[in-house]
Amino acid sequence: MTQSTTLPIRNRMFRTLTTFTLLCLAAVTAAAQPERLQRPIWKAVVEADREHELLRSYESPAGTWMLAYAKPAGEYMSTEKTTELIGFDANGAELARIDLDTLFAGKDVVRFHDLAVLADRTIAVFATNGGEELFAYIVDPNLNRIVSGMRLGSTRRTHYISDVVPAEDGRFLVVGRSNARGWMMKLDAKLAIRWDKTFDDEKMTVFHDASVRPDGSIAAVGGQLLPTGVTNIWVGEITTDGQVAARVMFPGREATIATEGGRVAVSYDVKGAGGWDVFVRGYGPGLREEWITPLTSGLRLPREFRIAAGPGDTWVVAGATKEKKLGVTALGTGGAPLWNWTSPVENDFWEMLWNVGDLQLRGPDVVVPYTLLTLDDADRQVQRIRLIKLPLRAQ
Repeated sequence: MTQSTTLPIRNRMFRTLTTFTLLCLAAVTAAAQPERLQRPIWKAVVEADREHELLRSYESPAGTWMLAYAKPAGEYMSTEKTTELIGFDANGAELARIDLDTLFAGKDVVRFHDLAVLADRTIAVFATNGGEELFAYIVDPNLNRIVSGMRLGSTRRTHYISDVVPAEDGRFLVVGRSNARGWMMKLDAKLAIRWDKTFDDEKMTVFHDASVRPDGSIAAVGGQLLPTGVTNIWVGEITTDGQVAARVMFPGREATIATEGGRVAVSYDVKGAGGWDVFVRGYGPGLREEWITPLTSGLRLPREFRIAAGPGDTWVVAGATKEKKLGVTALGTGGAPLWNWTSPVENDFWEMLWNVGDLQLRGPDVVVPYTLLTLDDADRQVQRIRLIKLPLRAQ
């Protein structure tokens, strides 16, 4: 997505549903999504003279940890962009803020991909150097120093990391692409490689996201780009050693995935006649499709929605509304909507949701990190990272 230096003009948009959308709507047992007033438990913002854009976030009992871009406020073309590591605790208080460009000076890092929180609350930062080598560096946020680093990837392959997700017994799963093919790497709790696999035989260019069950089995979602420009979503069940046990494909662009027991839910967008439409699909064991719930339709820009699993067959999805605000929806059994929450207006003149990070589920609550594109007191267009904690139970 390219940030514009001019303010968008709000045009009237007509809701047009494609035949595909109508079929999906007919498949939903619930009627319109209920509007419930969810009262946030707390709100937090990355306060600074500079503006910040969320890159990646990670779910951890220790709090919300994020990689973020920082640059001078209101200077869109500035070359002074740096990468920061920012942490917030479970109560919304800032834990640490580290300038990674300064910390990694001399390491020849050209890209910071993602992060993960280790059991001892140090932070693993995944990065690529100038020689296209993939490394995991362990950072102690309390001491503001690099503890160690280990090489994970060969110079013969170009890696892109879509996400790093927690796995069983403190392990980690890294998903993305390697040389334009879907790729996974399983790491143990100390970041040693257990297995590394490129899925050359699957109709998939990249893994977007994955979820690891307590038994080590994996539900993953990826994407396929055809020469015609059509994009497909690939959803697969994968064994503990990286073998595909089941798969399904359907039209769509990008997707995120969550699991709860043997169930799987996928949020994704697809191009419709009136814009981009967003759905959630639910699957049972063996990827048997059980339900489809439409979330919104007619978005002017494609938007990635994030999904996470809550207790008792509850799913939480966060992304952009048609009014370009943050919308959070909870779904229950069979994809039935439980409640919606929409962020209130902060700037009466103009604002827009930029992106959403991984949802942080903590017991009966969910924390949503996101970037809001808005105006500051000097009417300059700026990006601000915000976090909000919402109760899962409808109020």
